[in-house]
Formats: sequence, C-alpha cells, structure tokens
Amino acid sequence: MNFLLPTLRITTLVALFFGLPNVSLKAGVVTEILTGEAFFNFAPNPSVGLDLSINLSSNVVDIFMSGRDDGWFGIGFGNDNMDDTYAIVITQTGAPSEYRLGTFGVNTPIDSTVSVIGSSVVDSIRTIHLQRAADLGVAFPQHFAFPTTPGFLALAGATGPGGFNFHQNRGGKVITLSASAVPEPGSVSLVIACASGFYIVRRRFRCS
Repeated sequence: MNFLLPTLRITTLVALFFGLPNVSLKAGVVTEILTGEAFFNFAPNPSVGLDLSINLSSNVVDIFMSGRDDGWFGIGFGNDNMDDTYAIVITQTGAPSEYRLGTFGVNTPIDSTVSVIGSSVVDSIRTIHLQRAADLGVAFPQHFAFPTTPGFLALAGATGPGGFNFHQNRGGKVITLSASAVPEPGSVSLVIACASGFYIVRRRFRCS
C-alpha cells in the first residue's frame, strides 16, 4: 500500500496534465537509474548537448549526444577541462571515437567501448545514441567509470570544424545526477492509454 500511494498520485497528475482518457496501474518491478543533462551554448556556432541515463542494475549507461554534423563535437567526463580527461568524440561522419585528452592538442586514442544504438541528423544537428558499460573495470584504466550514486559530475564540451583537433569552442560545467525509478522491460508499472496510442521518448511518457 505504501508503494502504490505515491504512484497513484503521480498517475493522477500525469492524467490531469495530458488529459488522458484512461490511466491504469499494474504491479511491476522497477530499477533505479541516474539521469542528468547538459547543454553547452556555443552560439553563434552549433552547441553541444548531452543526456545521460545510468542503469544501476545492468551497469549500462545510455549516452545521447548532439552537435554539428559539418564537423566534430565531443564531451569529456569527470573533469571540466581537457587535461588527462576521458572523452567521446563524434566525427563529421557520425562515428564515435574515444580519447584520453591532453593539452596542446596531444590526444591519445584509446580502445573503443561504445556501441551506436541510433543516429540521426535534423536541421544540420546530429543526435547520436551510444551505450557502454558504466564501469569497465580494471581492464580499461584509461576509461571513465560513471558514478553509481546521485551527485555531481564534471564535464568538458567542445566542437570544431573539419577533423578532430582544433576546437572552435570549448567549455566546462558541473551537472547533477539524480536518482529515479523506471519500469524494467516486460514489467510495466504505469500503463497509459492515450486516444492516439502512447510512446516513450527518452524515458518520458507522451501522447501522440
């Protein structure tokens, strides 16, 4: 009963907000994830965006990155500058590469550990969905181990024309990783019936 009451309140709020014709609740198993977002505003040049989802049960991190499609863009994790930082860089072709960054353009390529789940270009902005293990273990000492508890995460973002080297823009920031619970696949806790069906975009319920 204590588990259902908060969910019922959330269900009611969702129904009121979207005007859903039918909302029902089913028992299900949930898993904890950590989520965070970042946006590097490099206007008038193309900006760089990041959406992270770290699944604490499966040790899988989903990484959504967005930026220019006529050059490269990248994000460094665990540091707000380039010095000795693990980074994922998306090239002009849309291919991801992983580096240990250094100063003065001395960047060391490291083993590829990310998988491309999807990639698209809209209005000259590429969005790519990557996956990798959140913690790769001692076999990959050059790779960043993503956090397993809520808190702060330092990031470095950069972008540039042509091949990866010269950065036209760069910046650093610190984001907050927040914990939330979501239904595991095949074990739906919240069933939303919309007039025109339902779909999920990056963990958010929306009606078409």
